[in-house]
Amino acid sequence: MISTILLVITIIAFGIYVFKNPPNQRTTSISELSAPESSTNDKICMDYSDDPMNTLDIDLIRDMVDGYKNNQLKHINDAENIDDAYSIWFDLDILKKFIYHIEYKALNNNNAINPENLGLRFYYSRYPDELPSQYTDLNTVSITYAKHHTLIAIPTYRKNENSPNIDFNPLDTDTFWEGIPSNYSGPISSLPLTKSSQNQSIGAQNHGSLYPPHSNNGIAF
Repeated sequence: MISTILLVITIIAFGIYVFKNPPNQRTTSISELSAPESSTNDKICMDYSDDPMNTLDIDLIRDMVDGYKNNQLKHINDAENIDDAYSIWFDLDILKKFIYHIEYKALNNNNAINPENLGLRFYYSRYPDELPSQYTDLNTVSITYAKHHTLIAIPTYRKNENSPNIDFNPLDTDTFWEGIPSNYSGPISSLPLTKSSQNQSIGAQNHGSLYPPHSNNGIAF
């Protein structure tokens, strides 16, 4: 009799506990069980749908482009005796891939990197006097680009909000905190074995389409 009473009390107590603490009904998928808690990709795949798109006044754009064409560009053309470029076009997918790899390589090589402190510096630059040239990176560049103005994008990083933005190579951790020295020739682990491979590569982007010499359908002619 006593055992029956104890069994009834236990059942009632368990029922009250379940009522107050119902089990979680959520089911876990196989993919969730097998997925890692976090990854480098999770840190860099961002959603900016809640942020407004940046804009500039159209008259300001025209005024600034005309200011360059009527001043700096005019002096360049007169000095070089060429019709130099005043715009450059990049395929959007190329830029997205480049930005992705900057973040991915940097975070993969050093998880202390803060993605919010990464950036890009665009250097005004100039193609060699003759193309093709000694640089294999320019083998696919049109010969009509010789002597023309272009841009080179280099990744940057700053240690904190009050630090300067320094150029760095996402492929070489030695450059993460102190930047790229003036005599830099590439990661130490990949020093050249032959004279022909003396110049080492770093993360950078060039090879956009110039106007002129290509045709332009931009907003500012």
